[in-house]
This record gives sequence, C-alpha cells and structure tokens, in this order.
Amino acid sequence: MSNDLHLSQLLSSRICHDLVGAAGAINAGIELIGEDPSNIDAPLGLLAISAEQVTRRLSFFRIAFGSAGGADNPTGSEKIRKLSEEYLANKKVKLSWSSLDFENNGPHLQSLCGKSLLNLILISCDCLPRGGEVRAHVEPLDNGIGIAIEAAGVGANFPENLKGAVKSLEFTDKLSVRNIHAYVACQLVNAGNGAIEFSESDNSVQIGCMLAG
Repeated sequence: MSNDLHLSQLLSSRICHDLVGAAGAINAGIELIGEDPSNIDAPLGLLAISAEQVTRRLSFFRIAFGSAGGADNPTGSEKIRKLSEEYLANKKVKLSWSSLDFENNGPHLQSLCGKSLLNLILISCDCLPRGGEVRAHVEPLDNGIGIAIEAAGVGANFPENLKGAVKSLEFTDKLSVRNIHAYVACQLVNAGNGAIEFSESDNSVQIGCMLAG
C-alpha cells in the first residue's frame, strides 16, 4: 500500500471518528420523531444541535486537512479564530487568544500558518485528558510568523503517540488515526522551514514553531 493511500485512509478515518457521534445523534432524533410524531420539540432540538456540530467540524477539517485555504486563497485570521472556537464549542476545552496576527505575510505563509494552527490546536486538545484551557499566540516576526500555544489543565501532558508524529518527516507505520493530525502539522510546519517544539511542566504543555517564507 502506498504512503499516499494510507495517509488518505487515516485522515478519512480521523474525520469520520469526529463526526460519527453528532451524525448518530441526528439519526436518533429522526427515530424519535418517527416513534412519536406528536412530540417533536425535543427531537428537533437534538437534530438542530447535532447538525450544527457536523457542519462546524466539517468546516474545520476542510481547512485543516483539505485543499481549501491554500495559497491561492488563504484563510484569514478571523475565519481561523471562528473555525477553532466553533470546533471546540461542545468540548471540555476553552480556547483563548493573546494574539492572532499573520496576514501581513505572503499567501503561501498565510496558508501554512492557518492550517498549521488548526492542527496544533487539535494536538493541544489531546494534551488535556481532563479538559482545560488552550492559550494561543500568533504574531509576525522579522523573518516569518511565530506560533506559541499553551495547553493548561489537570494532568496535562504530551501523549507518547504524538511525540514521534510531530517530528515525522517521513511516513511511518507508527502513524495512526490517533496521531495523523500531528504528522500533518509536522509536514505543514516543515513546508514553512520550521519544526514543532514542545515542553512539559506541571499541568501544562507548551507547543511552538516558527514559519518562514
């Protein structure tokens, strides 16, 4: 099996894994309406919430993993902010920003920054097994863009299955549905002539990189 095919399979599985819960809730709502058409208020509420979750997650993955938001039409900072916050809206992780400024660079670097940031936020969430806060900071540097993220919460740690993936310049058999986003982040940051660095302290994980044109 080619690496490209295996990569596409892992990404597809990752997306499906994140969508299956909300999609299942839509099906449950439809079944409830079928069982008792006279009482549809609660099922309709469930349908609306679940459909919104599916839409938000698809929008997030479309930019994070897909060709949308490429150098020909990079995603702006406000859209990246909105995608991130909506993706995390129903999770146990709060997202805050001290800075999100990357639009004074060329379109190639803007695209890499937006996509890298979304994948780094996914990684940060994996560092918070009991929930917590992800604090993101993106700012222009003299020769590129700097990204710094802190994941803070009880039991925060950088999972072992992600450590190799964020340094994987080559596709390996250790990549899986659980860490494929870390591999994607590595490739995006590497395309910006950077590397992902991380450190751990008590109940906190720091993740950072610099992108250069």
